[in-house]
Amino acid sequence: MPAWWRELLSYISPERCHACLGPVQEDIVEHQFCANCTFEMTKGAGITCFRCGAEVAAHIETTSGCLACLHDRFAFDQVLRMGPYDGLLREIVLKCKQSNGEILAEAAGYHFGCSLKNSAALALPTAIVPVPSHWTRLLWRGHNPALGVALGLARALKVPCRPNWLRRTRHTPRQTTLTPKQRRLNLHGAIRHNVPARAKGCTVWIVDDVLTTGTTASASSRALLDGGAGKVVAVVLARGG
Repeated sequence: MPAWWRELLSYISPERCHACLGPVQEDIVEHQFCANCTFEMTKGAGITCFRCGAEVAAHIETTSGCLACLHDRFAFDQVLRMGPYDGLLREIVLKCKQSNGEILAEAAGYHFGCSLKNSAALALPTAIVPVPSHWTRLLWRGHNPALGVALGLARALKVPCRPNWLRRTRHTPRQTTLTPKQRRLNLHGAIRHNVPARAKGCTVWIVDDVLTTGTTASASSRALLDGGAGKVVAVVLARGG
């Protein structure tokens, strides 16, 4: 959403929580969600696997993976997620996918970005890139929810969003209808890069609304690495199971 339009909406109407439409306290207005919804969105965050984002026990070391991903091969190095695909966060992800979900997707991305920028141990990327949608799906839905999340993250972190660095070359069936093996075959060669030479060796965040098996994020990451990226981190609102 353009900055001028966001400012106009703020002038016309008081800030409202994007989830429940209730008022937002003045001291947390930049986060665009009220305190109660913020708690509901992140209450299941817990300790997560560094490699796949799945929730794990606090005593488990997961740099090389957890039981959920130990035998999986990913092209990305790490997963950052706001919470599990459950409760209010699940509702938000589903609403982001609707034809009018663009504003909500960007608000959720901005909210997540505001929490990430307070992490001293987190190195920011050179660029943020959304998982691409095929033009036929864009025509049907009207927007790409991953792009909305990426734009919100980029605005919060003051990092450039580069949606043109990846493109979907062919229409593919929805991943949710396929087995893990079918998901990999479904995306084979379907995502191509357009990474400029000046970005060689850079760190990129590949952004989507939800990660389940990691197939889509991995295919997108592989394309970025083929284009010269040095490291790719998968960043999602929710981690499905």
